[in-house]
Amino acid sequence: MKGKRNRGMTMVEILIAFVVLTLVMAILYSCIQFSSNLMKEAADVDRENAAFEEAVVNRFTADDAYNLGDSEVVTYSFKESGGSGDSYDVQVHSVNLSFEGDQNGYTEVAAGSTGHNVRGIYLFSTSGEGSTSGE
Repeated sequence: MKGKRNRGMTMVEILIAFVVLTLVMAILYSCIQFSSNLMKEAADVDRENAAFEEAVVNRFTADDAYNLGDSEVVTYSFKESGGSGDSYDVQVHSVNLSFEGDQNGYTEVAAGSTGHNVRGIYLFSTSGEGSTSGE
């Protein structure tokens, strides 16, 4: 009967297995840490956007809040083709509102303000009048 060779694993094989395991664990840890940082940044951006949206909505809660003051107005004139002769004027009003953010949320500041925490929003509204010019 020949003797069985029951070698098992050598110390070098065990050492190489631990090195490979350590490298795999280090890569997994860095991936998990990276995704965790992305989740935190996304939550911060979401919180900032909610605060900005709340400031804009609060700006328009009162009846007189829709008076935007000096706004740029552009008038477009349209004439209906087909012989009816109707013409329509549409006025487009635009205004830029700026809000500055801090720890307490966003507050409105003068339009055109600049800074790291200043966010702006453009608002557009239209008003139209139809007038008939008979020929």
